Amino acid sequence: MYKIVILICTIILLPSCLASFNATKPNCVPTSLYCAVTYSYQKQEKVRIAIGDTKNPFLGHAQAQYFNKSEKRWIWLERKSNAVDECNDIGTFYPKHYMTISEFVTFIKNRKWIE
Repeated sequence: MYKIVILICTIILLPSCLASFNATKPNCVPTSLYCAVTYSYQKQEKVRIAIGDTKNPFLGHAQAQYFNKSEKRWIWLERKSNAVDECNDIGTFYPKHYMTISEFVTFIKNRKWIE
């Protein structure tokens, strides 16, 4: 029954940019992980995943970042087609937590998003 409810919620929320407070956007979780792993592997740069709120207090979001050594700041990443690139506009996203790739995977497992 639980898996059916999750499937129905995913179908309803998938077109949306965000999901409920207790579950990050179904699309942003794998996308942020993909961006972090891909960029880290291809560019050999330090990456992290930001998790936080949006303008709506009941909606959450996750997005990857990499550390630009020359500018000494974190740059947002996004998936564009089959590539990962810098993102200049993240909209109204207010990060609360930052995690490494392994911390994020553990977080996802503990939230029962994947088994």
